[in-house]
Amino acid sequence: MTLVAKNNFDMDGSDVEHVVVVRYFLDRPTTSLETGTCIFWKKAPPQCDGARLAQFFKDSGIITDGYFAQVYMEKFGAYMSVEAMSGMGYFDFSKATGKNPARIDVRITDLHDDHHGGKKGHHIQASNAPLHCNMGPVGLTAFAYLVAFAAASRVSGLVDDSVEASWRNSWATYAFFGGVLEFIVAMWEVTRNNIYGATVFSIFGTSWMATGLKMILVQTKAMKGGHTPGGDAVKEVFLFLFTMVMWKLTLKMNRVSNTIISTLAVLLLLGAFGGFYDEAKWAQNFVAIFLCPFAFYGYMAQITNEVFQKVVFPTYPFAKHSQSIGVNDAAGLGNVLKPNIARLRSIGSFEDKHHHHHDPSQSPHADRTPK
Repeated sequence: MTLVAKNNFDMDGSDVEHVVVVRYFLDRPTTSLETGTCIFWKKAPPQCDGARLAQFFKDSGIITDGYFAQVYMEKFGAYMSVEAMSGMGYFDFSKATGKNPARIDVRITDLHDDHHGGKKGHHIQASNAPLHCNMGPVGLTAFAYLVAFAAASRVSGLVDDSVEASWRNSWATYAFFGGVLEFIVAMWEVTRNNIYGATVFSIFGTSWMATGLKMILVQTKAMKGGHTPGGDAVKEVFLFLFTMVMWKLTLKMNRVSNTIISTLAVLLLLGAFGGFYDEAKWAQNFVAIFLCPFAFYGYMAQITNEVFQKVVFPTYPFAKHSQSIGVNDAAGLGNVLKPNIARLRSIGSFEDKHHHHHDPSQSPHADRTPK
C-alpha cells in the first residue's frame, strides 16, 4: 500500500530522507484529527508494515500501556489497528522527504476509559476500573416532560378551564421532583467526568426544584404568593446567559445537542417577557412544542446508541471522523484526561534508529503487496 504525500512543508534539513508527519489524537467524544497533534518521524523505514508502526508508536511515546492505536486507511475510509495490518501490506515512505513528507493519521484509544463501550476481544481488554452507566437519557427525559408540563401550566393561566384545577397542584410536585431527578443525573455525570452534562443538569435541576418548591409552599399557605414579573425576568435572563455559554460548547459536540440548547435559549428569552405580555407566553408554548421532540430524540439516540454500541440514531457531530455516540457528553480535564493529553501533545519529533534492521519488502508478502 503506497502512502502519497499530502502536502509540502518547508523545513530545515529538507534533504532528510523518509520523513513522515504523524498526526494523532486521543479518542474522546469531542476530539478529532482537527484537534489533534502531529510530530515528524525522521528516517522512517522506506517500507513500513503494521508491526514496525506499532514499534514506532511505543518508541516515540505516543502509545503506552493501556492504549492502542489505529491508522486511518484512506483506501477503505476507516481506521484499522496496526496489529491487523501485519502481513497484509506496507506503507511506502521511500519517496518521502523533509520537503515533501508523507503523512499518517492515528487515532488513540484508552482501554480504561469509561467514555468508550469497547467489546472484549483480541485488541480491547476489559478494564478493571468500575464502569458507570450514562444517565444522560434520564436527564433528557426529565427535561422534556418538564418543558411540556410547564407549557400546560402556562396555558391554564391564559385560557380559563383549559386545564383541570387539580393539575396545578400536580404540576408543583412534578416540577420539584423533576428537578431533583435532573440534579441526581448531574451528580452521576460527575462520576463519568462529563463536565457538560453535570453542569447543565445541575443548574436546571436546581432551578426546577426552586420553582416547584415555591408552588408547593404557596399552595399549602406556608408562603405568600403573588405576581413577580420582575423577579421572574431576572431569573430567566440569568438562565439565558448561562445557556448561551453552553450553546457555544455544543459547537464542539453535535447538532442535536446544539439544536436543543438553541431552542431552549429562545424559550428562556421569551420567558423574560412572559410576566409582562401574554403574547410572550403563547410564543413560549409554540417554542416548547418544537423543543420537546428534539429532547425526546436526544434521549432516544443516546440510550439506543449506547445499548447497541453503534450509531443507530445519528447525533450529527460537528467534528469530522468523530466516534461519539452520545448527545450531552463532553469530558472535563480532570483525572486521566488532562495528563494524557498533556503527554501526547508534548512529544517531539522522533528519529528512527531501527529502520535499516527491518525491511518488509523482503518478506514473503512483498510480491503480492498492492502499492
